[in-house]
Amino acid sequence: MTQKFIAERKLICEDRSTGVRKPAVVRIGEPYWAPGDPFASCPVEYLGLPDRFATTVFGIDTLHALQAASGFSCVESLLRLANREYRILWESGEPYFNDDQEPPPEKKDESGAETAKNFVAERKLICEEIATGIRKPVIMRIGLPYWTPGDPFASCPVEYFGLFDEFTDVKGMDTLQALQEAANIDELLQGLGHKYRFFYESGEPYFKEDRKREGNS
Repeated sequence: MTQKFIAERKLICEDRSTGVRKPAVVRIGEPYWAPGDPFASCPVEYLGLPDRFATTVFGIDTLHALQAASGFSCVESLLRLANREYRILWESGEPYFNDDQEPPPEKKDESGAETAKNFVAERKLICEEIATGIRKPVIMRIGLPYWTPGDPFASCPVEYFGLFDEFTDVKGMDTLQALQEAANIDELLQGLGHKYRFFYESGEPYFKEDRKREGNS
């Protein structure tokens, strides 16, 4: 199948032995279900590090695959591995791995961006109100990250049907960070733990802490 890439980060790869620099790009593809495969897939591509490297990350659903592909452990760990032989830099020339400095935002495309909310990943859960025991379905959907002309930050749509009536796009310094932040749904769900409990559609508790409590009861 033709891979569609939905988020990217532009960097510079410098050969430590020669000092030669060339552009490098990390790209995250649209997650998908392959016929007959019990797991969802999400492509990741690294261009110029020092050559093209592509892999596929798997998840229990399209959101999980997207989280795994765009998450810190996947992107940053491979860049750190490449950083041993090649210096990884931002487009400005600043070192990519520098905890003492805030990395600058990537150069934005001001030519205009497609901002239609095309959703590429979703997770279906059951939400139980603790006070009443009433359950209802909840669907979380992650959209395509995009640049808005004049906005210094990239945006990524995220929707929580069954929890909120209004939705605000998540911001990031580039499309990859916006996608990472939008896919980090667990932090928001944990913040609602005083009011709701969440379950997979199978009825199994969503959070490990809840599964442990049920096992001990």
